[in-house]
This record gives sequence, C-alpha cells and structure tokens, in this order.
Amino acid sequence: MLIRVMIQDIIMTSKSVIKELNPKGTKKKQGAKIFCSHATSKPPKLPAKPMKTNQQIRLGRDFHLLNITQFLGAFNDNVFKLFLIYALIAIKGEEAITSINHLAGAIFVLPFLIFASSAGFLAGKLRKQTIIKHIKLVELGIMSAGGLAFYFQSEWGLYSILFLMATQSAFFGPAKLGIIPEILPAHALSKANGWQQAFVFMAIVLGTGLVPIFSRVAGEQFHWASLFCIAIAFVGWLLACGIKSTEPSGTSQSWHLNPLSGVAKTFWSIKKDRPLLLALLGAAFFLLIGGFLQMNLIPYGIEYTNLEKNEDASYLFLFVAVGIGIGALTAGKASGQNIEFGLVPLGALGLFLGLTLLGLKVGIGSIAAIGSILFILGLSAGFFIVPLVAFIQLHSPREQLTEILALDSFLSFFGVLIAAFLLMALDALNLDPAACFLVAAGLTGILTVLALKSLPDFLIRFVGSVLLKLVYRVRVEGLNHLPAKGPALLVCNHITYVDAPLLMSLYQRRIRFLIYRDYYENKCLKSFLKLMGAIPISENDPPRQIMKSIQTARKALDDGYLVGIFAEGKLTRSGLMSAFKPGYQKITKGTNAPIIPVYLGGAWGSLFSHAGKGRYRNHRLRVPYPMHVNIGNPMPSNSQTHEVRLAVQELGSAYHEKAGSQKGSLSTAMIRSARQFWRQPFVSDTTDKRLTQGKALISSLLLRDRLKEELNAEDEAVGILLPSCVGGALVNFALALDARIAVNLNFTASSQAFDSAIRQSGIKVTITSRAFLEKIEIQELTDRVIFIEDLGKDFSALDKIKTALKARLYPMPWILPTKCFDRTRTASILFSSGSTAEPKGIKLTHHNLMSNVEAAMEVIPLSSRDGVAAALPFFHSFGLTGTIWLPVLAGIRVHYHTNPLEGAKIAEMVREEKSTVLFATPTFLMGYIRKAKPEDFKSLKLIITGAEKLKIKLADMFEKKFGIRPLEGYGTTELSPIVSLNLPQPPQKGEFAPTHKTGTVGHPIPGVSAKIVDPESRKTLSYDQEGMLLIKGPNVMQGYLGPQEKTDKILQNGWYETGDIAKLDEDGFITITGRLSRFSKIGGEMVPHEAIEQVLLESCADYSEPVIAVTSIPCERKGEKLIVLYAEALGDKEPLLESLKQSDIPNLWKPHHQSFYKIAKLPVLGTGKLDLKGIRTTAVEMANRT
Repeated sequence: MLIRVMIQDIIMTSKSVIKELNPKGTKKKQGAKIFCSHATSKPPKLPAKPMKTNQQIRLGRDFHLLNITQFLGAFNDNVFKLFLIYALIAIKGEEAITSINHLAGAIFVLPFLIFASSAGFLAGKLRKQTIIKHIKLVELGIMSAGGLAFYFQSEWGLYSILFLMATQSAFFGPAKLGIIPEILPAHALSKANGWQQAFVFMAIVLGTGLVPIFSRVAGEQFHWASLFCIAIAFVGWLLACGIKSTEPSGTSQSWHLNPLSGVAKTFWSIKKDRPLLLALLGAAFFLLIGGFLQMNLIPYGIEYTNLEKNEDASYLFLFVAVGIGIGALTAGKASGQNIEFGLVPLGALGLFLGLTLLGLKVGIGSIAAIGSILFILGLSAGFFIVPLVAFIQLHSPREQLTEILALDSFLSFFGVLIAAFLLMALDALNLDPAACFLVAAGLTGILTVLALKSLPDFLIRFVGSVLLKLVYRVRVEGLNHLPAKGPALLVCNHITYVDAPLLMSLYQRRIRFLIYRDYYENKCLKSFLKLMGAIPISENDPPRQIMKSIQTARKALDDGYLVGIFAEGKLTRSGLMSAFKPGYQKITKGTNAPIIPVYLGGAWGSLFSHAGKGRYRNHRLRVPYPMHVNIGNPMPSNSQTHEVRLAVQELGSAYHEKAGSQKGSLSTAMIRSARQFWRQPFVSDTTDKRLTQGKALISSLLLRDRLKEELNAEDEAVGILLPSCVGGALVNFALALDARIAVNLNFTASSQAFDSAIRQSGIKVTITSRAFLEKIEIQELTDRVIFIEDLGKDFSALDKIKTALKARLYPMPWILPTKCFDRTRTASILFSSGSTAEPKGIKLTHHNLMSNVEAAMEVIPLSSRDGVAAALPFFHSFGLTGTIWLPVLAGIRVHYHTNPLEGAKIAEMVREEKSTVLFATPTFLMGYIRKAKPEDFKSLKLIITGAEKLKIKLADMFEKKFGIRPLEGYGTTELSPIVSLNLPQPPQKGEFAPTHKTGTVGHPIPGVSAKIVDPESRKTLSYDQEGMLLIKGPNVMQGYLGPQEKTDKILQNGWYETGDIAKLDEDGFITITGRLSRFSKIGGEMVPHEAIEQVLLESCADYSEPVIAVTSIPCERKGEKLIVLYAEALGDKEPLLESLKQSDIPNLWKPHHQSFYKIAKLPVLGTGKLDLKGIRTTAVEMANRT
C-alpha cells in the first residue's frame, strides 16, 4: 500500500512532465486543420535553422541538464514519499495503511489543484531557469525539514512535508515544461518529450527498487535514510544552476487569489482552439487511466496472482513504468522531427486492449502473463502521451504557454480525483477488480473510437511509414524549407510507386498529392487514397475533369494545405527524369503559394521501382534500401517549368555529390568488386591474356609491390604509355592501389603536345612496353622509364600465395595506404585533345570517376552476362572510364584490343568474346561497317558513340547491316566524361517517356544537371532555345593543371562552361548545334561552322575520315572570313558549291566560291576528331598563297 501511494505521486509527478498532449480534432475536417493554416498574402517565413533528420537531432546540453534535474526530482519525490509512508506506518501501525494511503493521496493532489494557476502565472512572469533553480533550493530545504520530521516521528510534520513536496512539484511543472520549447527548436520536441517521459519512469523503477534496500539498511531510522534524499536534492540544485536562462514568455492574465479563477479563465480563452482543448483533455484522461490503474492494480494483483502482500503487489506497477519509459523513447524516435499523431490512436487502441485483457482475467495466476499485459499497457501509454505533450508545447501561444501548462496540470490531477471517486463508486457496487478494469476499458474504448475517427489518416500514415521503413532507410535534407504553416506546392520527380506515402511520412503536416487516376480508381487503393486526401488526375481525362482536379488542388492551397505533384505525370521506367507537365502552373497561378522542388534520390532500383532485378548491374535488392530526399529552396509561384525542372535536377546533383562522397575510392571499389566476383572472368585481350576478378586483383597487388621498389615517394604522378590491353589496365589498377596518380599519355599526339603533357604533369617516370615503343614514334620520354616486361618477372610462389591471401582476406586498411581511402584525391590526369590550343591537363578525382561510372550504371542496363568490347585508348577519357573503371564497378568482363581502327580484328573480337557493349567513335564505326560481317555483331545489345557527331546516315547504315542502332552520347574530359546518353527503350509494356531521340546526344545521366544560358548575359534560356551549355554535378573535374585562373575561367559556382552551343527540349534531351569556338561573327551574326559542314556533306559519299572542314580567318572588311578545306578525295568543288546553292541556309552563311581550298588530307587528332588548330593554320597558309 505504501508503494501504491508513492506510485500515485510519481504518476502525478511524471504527469507533470508529460503534460502536453494533443489528440487532434474530433472531426475529420477539424483534425486536418490542425496542421494547415489558411493561405496568407505572403509566402510563409521559414525557420532559420535547418531541420535535421531523426538521426541528426541533437537535444543539447541545456535539455540534458534539465532532464537529469527533473529525473532526480522525480526520484527524490518517489523515494522520500515511500520513506514517509513507511515511517507513518511504523508510527500508527499496519492497520492504518488504508487511511494513510487515502490521506496521503489527498494531501499530495491538493497543491496541484490549489496552486496550478499561480504556478502558471509565475512561470510566465519570471525566467523559468530562475524558478527551476529556486524550486530545487526549496526542495533541498523541504528534504532537510523532512529529516527532522523523521527524527522526531511527527505524524503531522510528515504530512506537512508531503504537502510541501507536492507544492514545490506543482510550481516546478509549468516552468520545467515551459522552458523546453525555449531551449529547443520545434523539430526536437517529440524526441525531447520521449526522453523526458522515459527518465520519469526510470526514476520510478529505480526508486521503487532502492527504497526497500535503504529501508533494511536504515531499519526504522528513516532520518538517516533521508540524508540520501538531501544529497540528491543538492545535486539537482547544482545541475539546475547550469541551465541556460531564457527570457520570460509573458502571461496574458493577472494573478488570481481564487485558485479556480485562473484555470477557468485559461480554459475559456482556449475553448475555441478545439485541437488544443482536445489535447489537454486527452492528457487529463491519460492521468485518469493512470491513477485508476495504479489504485486498482494492487487488489487485482492480490486477488488474481500468487502475491499476498500489498507491497509485493505494488511492484506490478514497475511493468507499467518500464513500458511507459520504452514507449516514450520509441515514440520520440519514431516521431523524429515531427509530432507523430499516428501514435495517438495506436496508443489508445493498445490501452483499450490491455485493460480489456486485464478485465477478462487473461493470464491470471501468472506474474509473467500479467506483467506482459501491463508492459503493453505502459508501452501504449507512452505512444499516446508523447505526441500530445509535444503538441501542447508547440501549439500553445508563447504568452499563454505557462498558463495552459498550469491548466493541464489542474485537469490532469482532477482526472486522478475522478479516478479515485470512480473506484469508490464501483467498490460501492461490489464490483471486483477485474470488472473495474472492464469499466476502464469501456471508457478507453470511447477514447479509442474518437481517436480513430479524428486521426485515421495520421494512423494509416504512421503505420504505412513504419512498413516503408522496413523497406527504405530514408535520409532527408532541407526539411526546413517546408513551411510550418500556410500553403505550398511540392514538385517532385517520380521514381517508385510509394513516393507519395514516403514523402507524407516525413512531415507532420498533411500533404495532399495529385495521383494518377488509374491508381486512384484501383479498388484496393481507392479508400486509402481518398482518406489521405489524394486528388485524382490523368492526361487522358476530359478537359473539364482535368480542370476540376486542378481546381481541387487550388482549393487545397487556398485552405492552407501542402499539395504535392509529380510533374512528370508518370513513373520513370529508365531512371531518367522526363518532361515536367506545365499543368501545375495553373494550380499556383495568381497565388503567393511557393513552389518547392523535391528530389528523391537512390530509390531507382528498389523494390517499388521499375528497375527490375538483374537489369541494372548496380541495383541489387537490399532491405532496407537506402534513399535520400532533398527539399530545395522555395521558388516563386510563377516559376516557369524549365526553372522548376532545373531546380529538381540540381537537387539531384547535390544528392549524388553527397552520396558519392561516402562510397570510398577506386581502390576500395576494386577490392570489393574482386571479392564479390572472385571467380568471374574479368579482363582479357587479343593476345589471349585472361584473368578473373580475383587474379586481376592479385596481379595488380603484385605489380604495385614491385613498382614500390622502382618509384620514389615524390613520384606521386606516374606516366603510362601503353595501349588498350590487360597490361595497361593492370598498371592503372596498381597505381590506384598505391595512391598514385595515373597519367595515361596520348601516343598519337604531336611531339609538341606529348612533351607539353609530360612537362605540365611533372612526371619523372613512365611505365611502358619495349614491344609497344617499337610500334610508335616517340622521340623523348621521361628520364626514367620502367618496362612492364621487367615488372612481371621473378615472382616467387610464396609471393603469389601471400598476395592471394592478402587480396582475399585482409582488411582493406592492411592492404591499402591511408591515402587510398580519400575519395577527393586526384586519381588521374588526362589531357585535352589540343584541337584549338596547347593541351590542357585535367585533374579527375576518385570521386569524379566513381560518381560518373555509378551514375551511368544506374541507367545502362547491365548484367553479369555482359561484356565490353574495348578498343578506345586509355588516354581517351571515355576509354579510361568506360573500359577500365566501368567493368570494375559493375563487375562485368572486358576484352581489349590495341587499335580501334582495325575493323576486322574488332569484329572478330566481338564475335568470339560474345561482347554485348561497344564504345566507339563514329569514325571507327565507319570502318566496322566496311570490315565486319552482319553476324560478327550479333551479340551486341548496346553501342554508344561519342567524341564527334553521329550522322543519321551512318547510324542508319550501321543499323541496316547489323540490326542494332548506335546511340550517341556526349561528354568532355573535364566531365569525367559522361554527361548524357541515348539509351535503349526499357522492355516494360506501357506508355513511358523516351530514352533516346535521333539527332540528340541524349539525356543527362542521374546526378548531372544541364542548362542553357545566353553566352553573353548568362541568363538561363527556356526549352529549344540555343545557347551555351553548362553542366553541374559530381563528375565536374577537380581543375586544370597550372594557374587557378584557368579553372576559374570556365568553372563558376559549380557550373562548367562546355563551350558547346546547344539546346534542351522539354524531355531534357540535349542537341549540340556547334562549338562556341566554331562560330564566326560576320555582319553582327553568329555563323555556325558545323551547320555549313552538314550542308556540304550532303553531296558527299561516306568516308571513314573527315573530308570537309569549315573555319575562318581574319578579314579587315567583315571581321572574319569563312574558309572551306576539303580533301582531294572529293575531287572537284563543284558538287559542294551546288549543295550550298540549293540549301536554304542564310546567304550570310555561304562561303564565297574562292574560299574553297583542296588539300591532300584534313588534319586530325589521334581520336579521329578534327585538329581545329591545324585546320585554322592550314587555312591561313592557303589564303596567303592566293
């Protein structure tokens, strides 16, 4: 019985901590309005501090000091009251237990009713930290006075001390709860209240367990035991002194002598705020059920278990206390930065079921069974109370907060009195304890029905979010960009079938999504979607129906809701973001509701996306699947479609930038891949060298260890002069495993460009092959040369075994130098073609290369059966990325050949190796058309070309002969290099966005943002407008070698200026129309050289090499003069002139007939591209001769 009263007090003390609930409106409409306010004339002001994901919420030093302070206070109240009751029983005898309990309970409750109003007034007028500090000092005095009462065994002295304890608790409550929203941001309230509830009930558990021990040690000398309470009070006072002081929140009313006047006035002032009123009543009901449970549990335990003593039966409440503590912590964590109202009906349902089970005598006779039911009751109570507490703190006006907390305290303890009277009435009716619990279950059942009726969408949302969290692990950035009040339109990309529920689970406010009508009308989904306020729409709807859907969404904005729309109109089936439909502009037109871009990243390849298992090599089903939600800055309501789409795309770049930075380096990726695909065939070449993934790693480590003996510490960058072959790949791997920079040298470059590359990169040593040097014309190399033939000699069997064990089993830190784990380090230096000037040294980091490969793997369909036919040289950026690192990261095989111009050999390689992927330039494809047979390329399922424009005529010829159409991509060395790709159409049935468009260079790969700007004003242009192409993403280079000014000139705010003139269509596909450097300004108009070349080429047969080039030379009269150089293989210039004459291009674009010059062969680079610098020089020379 003693413990029963103590528990009653503790429940009340804890209630004070808990006092802030919020059962949303009883009616559905009212409940919805809790979380949305009416539209205002201005966009909502956003919180200054960014909200964080649940994993990132930090409660801070001040809260922890407060929490420990209130823990010690609750612990002290619990322990001291038990000592007090033990002492009173010792004084009056055990026959007085019942009267002692009743009187002690009444005395403890009374101050909360008398002083609630005064406590609220005081907490509003003064600094709350000051009140807390002084209350703790008062507690110290009370504990000391209590020691004297124990010593003198004064019955009324002890009762007086109990009254004073309750009084200081009554004044402590509003200050303690009121300071929480002052020292913490709104998004931390749920977590904070979860921790506070847990600590309160931890105090109950510890106090209940320790008091019997203290009692045995002290005997009946309770004044000695009370010294422990005095020490605890002193520690609490010290901690309270460290809490940050905050400004008084103020109060809306004056102090009232009558204890009921203040709470009555507060009650009437909030009566119209239905959600807040319901929250307060819900908190009172929580204490009513708590008091009822505590008072009825002891007789229940004695009657239906083997417990014979009151003291033993009272320990049953520990099961409840532990449950509440765990439930509160769980509720705080589940809520994260939100107030998770879905927990309220769930908690009410648990309370109802638990009380019903007790009433039906389930598990009687078994302490374990009854304890489990009581634990579930406590767990449900924790779920129920935490959201309500947090809502009261958040929703209450600041100037009324402490008054409302005081009202909460009054109502809650009034609920305890009701529980006591109810039990007395039931006892008078001779109902046994089980029947009393059935009555409580009936009352709770009414609450459960009301909660389910008021908050059905929040319950379903919460349950759905829990289920989704089993499938997805979601991280959020930018949640602070969502307004706490007022309307906004969320415009999102669309990756999975569960995008809408996922987004709804992230924020406490209801988000009404526009949903594809076919999904809405699904019989299994319609009721759920209707409950969640979804708005059906379809592009196939009649115009009137579409307008009705838009008006419904507009009405939702006017009512203050957040509205979400997937502007693409359908799920992506390729991983690419398709066109944004302009219909959403009608929703925000003429409003002040901001448009908020949202990007869902990482979900492509998950269970509910269209990336089928095995189709995309890097998407292996994982549960939970990691994904990310990036929420951008609010945009004006009149933002154009291309602006919003670009904003979403930039959020995608930010996601890939951050996600990629957490995935290690090329070195670690190679080891992971080798261990995963150890026995799988990996690298081979036309000299019949073949290695599995495991053997390739072992060979690379052996090669690395041998190179360590040859290289110095200062040899950070090492030159590589090797063709596409197994040996060349292994050297690149070995340097990566040793944290060195690979500089693959262009052996087709001019001697000046070659020497420039060595000079700029600062390399002192080059790795090459004697056999290869005999085949190329290189006059000078670095001072030190290492031959690969020498590196592969004399490996002992023991060396191979040790290295094999190391490769297979050792932890990575034992294998790799520390620098290998730094993804931001430079991995490779490549050199531009030097077509217009001296080659530029381009530094690419591990992050650049890995991000580019991983993004490409998201959309290129690859499986374990695929293999790459590799002939592009490693000094070519696509050769490095596509034929060295793509096979490593994707875990697929690659077969090398040294010369991409040997069409017959390439054809044989593809046929014999059954290669499925081929990377090539259009120039190389022309040679394959001539040398290969149709059956040679039968195994190919993907051909991607780049480096130069793919002519439609060439693509048609290739497709006609081999049955597969080459698809054009785009990139530059500075961009690692892939920017965009045309891709095969997905195999799924149904309507979906295009994945390739003839004449374009494709769609930007995931993580890459593209925009078109005016070359002079830098203003962003809309769809189908020509301008400068700018690229942003994790693939953008680290920078150029040499002065920083070179990098700063073309890399600004993360955007790389490509120098290409292009346009974007509404689907996001890029069309390159020329180079800015390949334009001439004549008569004030920009004249594109490439457009003129296309007209001239219409009269020519197909050649494997370039045969026509347009350039310009200075002209005094017009500024520039167009010059046409054509190869002598074309014969006369008359057909060219005729093509020009028949074309409809402007006359200003047509070169004069005297500006045509025949030369033996056009200057080209090793990649097959035109040598623009050489062409211009030749044009000047030819013009000067005439």
